[in-house]
Amino acid sequence: MKETAAREAMVRLAKSLFDRGYSVGSSGNISMAVEDGLLITPTNSCLGFLDPARISKLDVQGRHVGGGRCHVNPDMRSSGVDGPA
Repeated sequence: MKETAAREAMVRLAKSLFDRGYSVGSSGNISMAVEDGLLITPTNSCLGFLDPARISKLDVQGRHVGGGRCHVNPDMRSSGVDGPA
């Protein structure tokens, strides 16, 4: 999936989860593999009001390369990203 489409899909999913009460305030995260890394909802973001441009992006080594800052589990950083799921 292309990055722009992935960002839009994440926003739709996040809004759906929020609207149905599965996420309250800034709880919960969503991530999605893209061709050259991983997209993750930024730290302290509300799933009901995500801005696609603020979704965090990590490269294949797990380094933050764009969007809002996000918390990255050390195990994830050391293992890298395998690519699209």
